[in-house]
Amino acid sequence: MTSQPLWGPYDYKKGGHLVLFDIDKIIEFSPGSHILIPSVVMHHHGNTPIQTHEKHMGFTQYAAGALFQLVDNGF
Repeated sequence: MTSQPLWGPYDYKKGGHLVLFDIDKIIEFSPGSHILIPSVVMHHHGNTPIQTHEKHMGFTQYAAGALFQLVDNGF
C-alpha cells in the first residue's frame, strides 16, 4: 500500500502552481508545501488548474495584524 500526500495527490509539475499576481510570479507548489502570504503586501493570489482526475486541497488561516503588534509591544 502506498501513502498519499495529505494535500494531494496531484502532479505539481503540471498544475497547482501558486500564482502571485501582485509580483507576476508563478511558483511550483508541491503537495504539503507551506507559505505565509502577508495580505498587506500581497492582495491577489491563486492556483493554476490541475488535471481532472487529481485532487488539490488548501488550508487558509488568518490572524489580525493588531495581534502581532500586541505581542511585539509586550502585551
